[in-house]
Amino acid sequence: MGGVPVELPSLLGEEQELLYRNAVRFLRERREADRRTLWREMAALGWLDVCLPPALDGPANGVLSAFTLAEAQGAAGVQTPFVAAVLVTWLLRDAGVAEQRRDLLIDLAAGRVLAVPVVVDAPLPDRSQTSSFTRAGDGWRLDGEKLFVEFAVAADALLVSAVTGEGEREPALVLVPRQAEGVRVETLRSAGGDYQDAVRFASVAIDAPLAAGALVAEALERLLLHGAALRAAELAGIGRAALDLTLDYVRIRSQFGRPIGSFQAVQHHCADMLRDLTATRLLVAQAAWRLHEGLPAAREIAMAKAKASEAIPALLRLAHQVTGGVGYYRDYPLEGYYRRAIDAAASYGGPLEHRRLLAGLAAQNPALLRRDDGHTVPDGAAGGIRPSILRPFPPILERKGRSGGA
Repeated sequence: MGGVPVELPSLLGEEQELLYRNAVRFLRERREADRRTLWREMAALGWLDVCLPPALDGPANGVLSAFTLAEAQGAAGVQTPFVAAVLVTWLLRDAGVAEQRRDLLIDLAAGRVLAVPVVVDAPLPDRSQTSSFTRAGDGWRLDGEKLFVEFAVAADALLVSAVTGEGEREPALVLVPRQAEGVRVETLRSAGGDYQDAVRFASVAIDAPLAAGALVAEALERLLLHGAALRAAELAGIGRAALDLTLDYVRIRSQFGRPIGSFQAVQHHCADMLRDLTATRLLVAQAAWRLHEGLPAAREIAMAKAKASEAIPALLRLAHQVTGGVGYYRDYPLEGYYRRAIDAAASYGGPLEHRRLLAGLAAQNPALLRRDDGHTVPDGAAGGIRPSILRPFPPILERKGRSGGA
């Protein structure tokens, strides 16, 4: 895309900044590659090793590297199954079955298998889950519908959340081959052109659940937080790329005999963009560090995703204002970054949902938001809101039917 990128301080260390720059360069060069081919090439570079927990010989800094690679994916403007694969790994780990599915995780890290999480149920008026499994003779059957599944049509395996169709109806995780009879996939076309699908299960024969009960429920809650954190990192990458494009443009675009970057009004816009990008990156780095250290991070993730979902689309709008008509050309990257930012901002909860989460956390423990100057959240300010992440529905334009094993 040309030009010299703006020099931003490394927030997660020099090693991570080097990984970021190399990853952005590689992904831009391989932008047109088939996604499965790209997936295998990423594995050959060792990037998918971050999907392995340290107990399975994964890197000690795997969490930080996952955030770095998610940011690089955003900056490169290339969609890959990387975030989905990381979330599968973390979900299996949090559900206590990572060791049990060691073979799957190793194949995932080697690029031989692609597994994605399938957790968002189609909405019902009573907000109950639609996906359930029941006994059928000596085995089990899975029925239901899931939405916003990343790269479902390209996946080899689907890690599905469902509830038992009998008794307590406790949450569980089941592993379903993508080619299984009764699995139907419909493409969901979104504003940013995301690789997202709806998946329907009609009496799909499955093995016994991998795990069930309270531990799975907690793991699914953490999955939504982890997804929000990685999506915030991706938004930060989109912001970095948009700022670079804008600065390149104002250096070479001339008006009245001088580059438009010399005009104070344009400089103000660029300064506002840098301010919002810096704040977003700091919040994302804080969330990444706490997850890396194994510390509670719900507050930090909610702050990062709320800021990123609001600030980065606003940054893109300023970039369009500065670049003018050229920013809307389909062969100029800026409009693609903006559409991608719209989807990423809605994915795993937008600003409203994550501010509600923060309000709920403050209602339970006001000390979470206490500052050094003694300011605290007023009693009752949260209005009894409970901490929760709403269903992460990005904007949908249309569906395209697709079934069978393709």
